Amino acid sequence: MIRLSQLKGQRVIAQDGAQLIGSVRRLLLDAPSGRVVAMELESVADGRNIVEWPSVAAIGTDAVIVRSADDRRAPLDETEHALIAGHLELDGKLVLDVAGDALGRLADISFDEKSGRVAAIEVPGHVVPVEGIVALGSYALIIPVPA
Repeated sequence: MIRLSQLKGQRVIAQDGAQLIGSVRRLLLDAPSGRVVAMELESVADGRNIVEWPSVAAIGTDAVIVRSADDRRAPLDETEHALIAGHLELDGKLVLDVAGDALGRLADISFDEKSGRVAAIEVPGHVVPVEGIVALGSYALIIPVPA
């Protein structure tokens, strides 16, 4: 398992040319699948700052390795533009359950680095295992009622 806090700011290196292509700014979480599906890079001047999660070859303590610098692309849809605009920022996002109860502000997430599947959401005071995510929007992250 890897945590969001371990990735933010991490250098991203292209394996095919051993070049620095940016650093991790944000992760894109797909609510229906409960998976991290992409990352946004910062320090990218050409606007090609989205890398899809399957392009990640390895995550080390010093860098995230992607297969190729060509794996970077511009945002394609409304969701990716919302990510770039900061509307889908996970850090500090209000976490609600489907019963409408606030669990707190998101402090971190744990997820499988290969599949991107989210395993737990951390809010101050506790870790909430998740089997799924109901929705993610500009206001909140909604999860099923914790067991």
